Amino acid sequence: MSMRKIINEYKGNNVEFPDDLLDRIKQAPAKISVSGLEAAARAFMAGLLFERDDSSIFIICAREKEALAFAGDLAFFLGENDVFYYPPIDLFAVELFSFPREEELMRLALLARLRTNRKTIIVTHAGALSHKIMPLGEFNQNLRGVSLKDTLDRDELTVHLDAMGYKRVSLVEEAGEFSVRGNIIDIFPPLEKNPLRVELSADEIESIRAFDNVSQRSLHALESFTISPASQIILKSEKRTLAVQNIKRRADELSLPRGMRGNLAEALKNASADIINPVFLPLFYDEISADGKFSQNTLSSIFDYLPLGTLLILDGSFSVRQAFQEAQMNIEQMLFKTRGEDKFYLDSQGAYFNE
Repeated sequence: MSMRKIINEYKGNNVEFPDDLLDRIKQAPAKISVSGLEAAARAFMAGLLFERDDSSIFIICAREKEALAFAGDLAFFLGENDVFYYPPIDLFAVELFSFPREEELMRLALLARLRTNRKTIIVTHAGALSHKIMPLGEFNQNLRGVSLKDTLDRDELTVHLDAMGYKRVSLVEEAGEFSVRGNIIDIFPPLEKNPLRVELSADEIESIRAFDNVSQRSLHALESFTISPASQIILKSEKRTLAVQNIKRRADELSLPRGMRGNLAEALKNASADIINPVFLPLFYDEISADGKFSQNTLSSIFDYLPLGTLLILDGSFSVRQAFQEAQMNIEQMLFKTRGEDKFYLDSQGAYFNE
């Protein structure tokens, strides 16, 4: 018998273990320790808890290899569409305009899923928790629902999508892209499995259809969807101005050549949100004070995005804490190396959590 059939039988039978555990979790004021489960059995237990309860689950493993294995086991038990992996920001991508865009869109899709109240099971590892992410309030303000019969201003939407990190293209094929052709708007929000085609009659939405990103053929109709950010930087004029000011101050503090400072500032004035490395988020959301530190702690963590009542599972609490400490050491080592290379970078206080 396959494990898929086994979990389906467990879902339908009166199995005391997960139900008893759920009862204890709901009654417990703090934490519960579960031991004696090996390898895939831990993922099997998490899958049962997910099926038996309405809450989302957030699972933290010690290291990336373990998290990917845990997510793979969960996907086998629950199905690939129900399990989400939260990847870390690339520690060695320290250039302002260079980073793995695909992984950033994975993070943004998950954040959107969490903030649109969809029951979710997430797997990550300690190293992915070190990085600060865009303020929760800023993300929420830029979630935009779109429904049939809504009135839509194409020019306003184009400006909005550009500010949120969507890339305008002639043919939409990948997440984070959009196109406008007459009365047809194609858009691929990170949250969606397929790009969407919005057809207007004057300024009123007449139809919404998902389409295949390869063949461009329609798949099915929708009544509504949510446009969510395709970048952690909502690049409005005031944020761009703040970031340019911060770059100049930080470059002076690092004693970088004036030419380098000028080139960075000028490049940022013309950059689109989709090419800016999220490691440099603090430049856009906080001001560097006279002492070289960011004056306010405006950024958020992934924990701020979790819905109320989310079940947190540590896959080995001691090993997770140890791995988080190792991640802090790796960050400091990376920054120490960068200091000797005449590069623009931010100190750990601005971009990373240290506890």
